[in-house]
Order: sequence, then C-alpha cells, then structure tokens
Amino acid sequence: MLRFVLNLFALTLGIVGTIGCVAVIAGIWWLNARVSHAVDRASELGSDAISLVDNQVTQVESRIDALKIKSAEVKESITHWIKQNAAQRIGARLEIGEKLQQLQTEMQDAQKLVDLAKSTLDLAQRALEATPELGIHLDPATIETLSQSMQETETRLTQVTQDLTQITQWIENLGEANVTEEASNRIVKLAARIALTLVNLDEQFARVHGKFDQLKAELNQLHAKLIGYVNIGSVMLALFVAWLGAGQCALAYCGTLGLRRSRKSNVGDDHP
Repeated sequence: MLRFVLNLFALTLGIVGTIGCVAVIAGIWWLNARVSHAVDRASELGSDAISLVDNQVTQVESRIDALKIKSAEVKESITHWIKQNAAQRIGARLEIGEKLQQLQTEMQDAQKLVDLAKSTLDLAQRALEATPELGIHLDPATIETLSQSMQETETRLTQVTQDLTQITQWIENLGEANVTEEASNRIVKLAARIALTLVNLDEQFARVHGKFDQLKAELNQLHAKLIGYVNIGSVMLALFVAWLGAGQCALAYCGTLGLRRSRKSNVGDDHP
C-alpha cells in the first residue's frame, strides 16, 4: 500500500511539474516578446527623434546654402558698385539695397528655422533620455555636440544679421561721390566676412550630418545587440526549464511504471 501511495505521489508530482515547466517555458517566450517589443519601441522612438532633428537640420542647411550664394552675389555687387563712377552708383545702390533687404529677410527666416531645430533637438534629447530605461544608451556627448552646434549657428546668424544692417546703413549714409578707399575697404571686408561666415556654417552642417549618421548607426548596433541578448537569454532559460521538465517527465514515468507493477502485484496476490 505504501509503495502504491509513493508511486501515485511521484506520478502526480511529475505531471504537475511537467505542466509547470511547460507553463514556465511559455511564459519565457511571452516575456521575450514583451521585452523585444519594448526594445523595438525604444529604438523606434530614438530613431524617429534623430530623423526629426535631421530633417530640421537639413532645412536649415538648405537655407544656409542659399544664403551663402546670395551673400556672394551681394559681395560681388558691392565690389562692382565701388568701382563705378558717381553717376553709375545711383542706380546700382538701389539694386544693392534691394539685395541686402532680401538677404536680411532670408536671414530672419533661417533664424526661425534654427529656433525650430533647437526646439526639436530639445524634444529629441528628452525622448532619447527615456531610452536608457530600456537598455539603449546613446553617447550624450554626441547630443551635446549637436546642441552646441545649433547654438553656435544661432549666434553666427545673429552676427551676420547685424553685419548686414551695418552694411545697409553705411551704404545708405554714403554719398555716391564720397566713396573713399577707407569706406570701400570697410564695406568690402564686412561683406567678405558675412560670406565667409556662411561658408563656414555650411561646412559645419555637413559635419553635423555625419553626427546624425553616427547616432543612427550606434542606435542600430545597440538595438541588434539587445535583441540578441534577450533571445540568447530566453533560449538558455527555456533549455534549463526544459531540462527540469524532462526530469519531471521521468518522475511521472517512474510513477506510472510503479503503479503498473503494484497493480500486477495486487492481481497476483488475488489469484494465487
């Protein structure tokens, strides 16, 4: 009777243990799917944030490139205006004034785009700050470099706007017959500085795009690495639980054999 009870207990324990192991394995893969989804969402969040800022910066870069061309044209017009005689300068000065006004208007539009890009970068930075909770750690130095670059761009555009205002005032206050060599050099140097500043900004934004590419590559590597870790961990844990389940199956099998033997033994005792 005691052997029967022990075998029945072994069978019951083995069945319950096997069912429990199967449930644990199912839970492991359910958890794997949830964690993988969370990592995917964090990666998408970071990627969307980076792409959003990248698009804003691309717009600013396009505007800076247009300003660079326009400033070169203004510089050339000013240089040509200075070389003309007094009679020719009257009409040319009006043309230069219109070009300077257009350049100032476009400069203000560029500053608005920079402000928008800075705001977008702040939002993106906050979004990226949430990703470490899910295991995605991006280099904060890269984000800080982008922020500094946008701040420097805003400062330079403000300086360029001030220089344009200064040139406009000088040309308006300067009579056609009073264009001295000193005044000419001052205006030309300031116009050249504006053009050079915009050229430097254009080159700077080209480097900024490299930073975005670096961020995207880093994010993709981290995403792939995390998904790999999650899958490997799930497989190892599932194999371990499956090994335990095999032991439970063996226990249930032993209990079944014991019950059969006990039943045969009882039948033999009843029929001598």
